[in-house]
Amino acid sequence: MSFEATSERRKFDRFQIMDEASVCKDGATEAHNCEVVNVSLMGLQLRSEKPIPVGGSCVLKIAPGSQAEFQIRGEVRYTHKAEDGEFYSSGFRFVPETAQQQGAIAKYVHSAFLRQGSDGAPSGKSAA
Repeated sequence: MSFEATSERRKFDRFQIMDEASVCKDGATEAHNCEVVNVSLMGLQLRSEKPIPVGGSCVLKIAPGSQAEFQIRGEVRYTHKAEDGEFYSSGFRFVPETAQQQGAIAKYVHSAFLRQGSDGAPSGKSAA
């Protein structure tokens, strides 16, 4: 699929960001450590050293810079080798269960917007 087709299909802007996170599938005992690469109001993209299983419900815990850690429910929509060939890229769709979780998503996306540099690159944490 071309970049134009993908960007036209998206309803919300994505903001580049680098935050530590972990994903735990429902019923799993081990979480996958990962990094948030970009975020929108609908979901985000994760980068990890190991593939994250697709489908099913899971909990994402995010440690965003200067904000308190929070968690949100959702599902992993895809996982594939990233272009660099070293990491995996996964798409996470938010599935908030409460108005409080919806508010946490909006606050996080707004903070990502504010943390953008003038060139659109994330400021703050560097990629690990």
